[in-house]
Amino acid sequence: MKLLKCIVVIFISFACNTSKAQLTVTGTDWVPSIDASSVTEAGIDYASDFSIESLVNQSEMDVTPILSALLPPLFNWTVQASMTSVVNWHPNLELALRRSGDGTGSSLSTGLGLGLTIISPRINGGENYQSLTVVPTTFFTGRARYQDIPIQYKISGLSVLIPTKTYSTDVLYTFIGL
Repeated sequence: MKLLKCIVVIFISFACNTSKAQLTVTGTDWVPSIDASSVTEAGIDYASDFSIESLVNQSEMDVTPILSALLPPLFNWTVQASMTSVVNWHPNLELALRRSGDGTGSSLSTGLGLGLTIISPRINGGENYQSLTVVPTTFFTGRARYQDIPIQYKISGLSVLIPTKTYSTDVLYTFIGL
């Protein structure tokens, strides 16, 4: 019985702190493992579309910009994602991530007690799985403050032909905006 074990280190916390502008990611390490019962036929391999998914909220992200809430046409923000520490990552394995929900956006109100919303929060993209590489790519965009944005991960490209050992990588999130 062959056991393929993959460990994806999802202990990510990137904070860009510029006078209250920041991106924080919380969550726990994701440690999936696959046993021989996942093989479609004894001695063959996993199904070609076989993959492992994490919890839908394996990580949660908070985005706290300064100026995008005040001047959204000029200061929208972007979150990029990439893989780092890929020294022992097998090239056949594909790590993908998606935003599995919107989280909670905060509107900017007039502050005059009139209950008028000046700027509504907006979040776009990232709902479908995106494969990660070492090159940062846009994950999703938005404006205003968002909390508890759920992130889900998926590993595919698994095969019984990949040597049995621990494979790990880190995910780096980059916040672009003010």
